[in-house]
Amino acid sequence: MNYQTIIVPYRNRPQHLTAFLAHMRAYIPSISPTIPDINICIVEQSDVRLFNRARLLNIGALECPSAYYIMHDIDMLPIDCHYTPSMHAEIIQFAASKIQLKDYLGGVTMFSHPVFWKSGGYNNDYFHRAEDNEMMFNLKQLRIPVLNEFYQFKQLQHKRDPNEFNAALWDKAQQKRSKQNQLLCCAYNIIHKSVDGNVMYLKVDF
Repeated sequence: MNYQTIIVPYRNRPQHLTAFLAHMRAYIPSISPTIPDINICIVEQSDVRLFNRARLLNIGALECPSAYYIMHDIDMLPIDCHYTPSMHAEIIQFAASKIQLKDYLGGVTMFSHPVFWKSGGYNNDYFHRAEDNEMMFNLKQLRIPVLNEFYQFKQLQHKRDPNEFNAALWDKAQQKRSKQNQLLCCAYNIIHKSVDGNVMYLKVDF
């Protein structure tokens, strides 16, 4: 089992992928004295359906067993973040949001292996958005705390959907799951797999 794996959901952003990997290959060695072993897993969605960040993160966790998972958006480049676990919580939210000021659980989030399995992983049914809100409501129902330790990230520019808030998805996110453990029902196929140093590439469909 790895010590830490940065899991990056990805599709159709080759410039961001190049910039992210170049930045992380230079950045990770600078924090290596505090992180004994840190790997990166790029999980690419190959189909043309709406992007399913939730299932891609679950796949990364299933394929790369680690003591800690760092769920990391590809457009977030760390400027000052050591990805250090805490003695006070097993989930740490490293990135703040200018859009959602309370209970934000996106961008860059660390889970310990045991608590990620206890949470059941992300809800596989969330295409497009709101998977992070669903996870936060799920954690509250399970009484699993999240520690906010906001650090500095540079956010790469990309075209955003103008409909940042969807009331129907917000309501859906608050409902109790019909199947709590989404990791056990995370169906997918690996189309391609390769390893380059500390970076694993997975191309999947589902």
